[in-house]
Amino acid sequence: MLYEVEITARVYVSIEHGGEEAVQRLVRDHVCNDWLLQHRDGAANDAGHFVVKGLSGAVESVQPWIGNRRVSQKEDEDEEDA
Repeated sequence: MLYEVEITARVYVSIEHGGEEAVQRLVRDHVCNDWLLQHRDGAANDAGHFVVKGLSGAVESVQPWIGNRRVSQKEDEDEEDA
């Protein structure tokens, strides 16, 4: 039986300079057009022989990552105490 599965993923990208356009290009090139297109086959007890092949990917949005400010502030205070 052949299935097509739609997934949602989040990827964190850290860059030294550039902006959202650079991040979008990096994710498109290295995730959507590379990692997601890989091929894997094998066997599993509940499925028998399987083949997993990425078909496509697209960058939906790019935004700065803020994180949890409470945790970030606590880490900054700990570093100052040291």
